[in-house]
Amino acid sequence: MYKRSNNKYGATKTTVDGIVFDSYLESRHYKIIKKMVSDGIIASFDRQEVIELVPSFRRHGRAVRAIKMKPDFTLYFHDGTKVYVESKGVETEDFKIKVKLLWWKNPNIRYVLAKQENTTNLVQLIIDEKNREFTDTTLTRP
Repeated sequence: MYKRSNNKYGATKTTVDGIVFDSYLESRHYKIIKKMVSDGIIASFDRQEVIELVPSFRRHGRAVRAIKMKPDFTLYFHDGTKVYVESKGVETEDFKIKVKLLWWKNPNIRYVLAKQENTTNLVQLIIDEKNREFTDTTLTRP
């Protein structure tokens, strides 16, 4: 029977290993990343680490909330390298802005946007990002 999603982007919450994921896509990526740990490709991983993009502040006596981002997975390699993985079916405008802030705050951050169409080669995308050489560590302005 078809289960209607209450999510405006059609994502269906899925449970794997007692963990509730926001989408089926995220649960598929979890299984792949979990296998990467058991195969010894990565040392470990965490879920939904909070990254503060803009700290909270006060303006005219009123509190303004911090802007934060929670990538779905943070992967830790044996050599200490960290790679963030975000599972996304739909790239919203808010998401695009947050990614730009993330890159602005740390131009050398290792980040993989894992979409439905690249699930089959997710491991290779992660390895490529881990091994990517940063040739320009400065931000250039137009």
